Amino acid sequence: MRAVSVPVTATSGISGFVFPGDQVDILITHQLTGQNEGQHKAAETVLQDVRVIGIDQKLDTKNGEALVAHTATLEVTPKQSEIIAVAEEIGKLSLSLRSLAVQPNTTASTASPAGDTQRTFTMDSEVSQLLPKPGGGSEGVTILRGIGSKSG
Repeated sequence: MRAVSVPVTATSGISGFVFPGDQVDILITHQLTGQNEGQHKAAETVLQDVRVIGIDQKLDTKNGEALVAHTATLEVTPKQSEIIAVAEEIGKLSLSLRSLAVQPNTTASTASPAGDTQRTFTMDSEVSQLLPKPGGGSEGVTILRGIGSKSG
């Protein structure tokens, strides 16, 4: 196992609710560009069930207020550390805190790439109806047939 640190903000780090020992999913939000599709944003889960081993949140001794963390340190495999490194270069990372409640019919699992269990993603057009759907935005299929002339 390896330890890797990721930058977090008040929103991407769940407003201070993440503590060592918690399990999180790691999401990436990034810009997609296609030849005929224009630019779209998407979010996807890149790792699931990752254990937090450290968070740099501190208690300010002056006012007794908590300072928001800037870094979360996670326990991952060597392959997962590579996934996180590439994901940081592609877009913005966010943590999604997993429930502490034991889910029925589940066993303790180790962190795995999202593709091993439930690969999920969300396109910007799913969030806002005002954005065009990738691929032209048409819901139907158009079939064009022509009759060519034969010269001879």
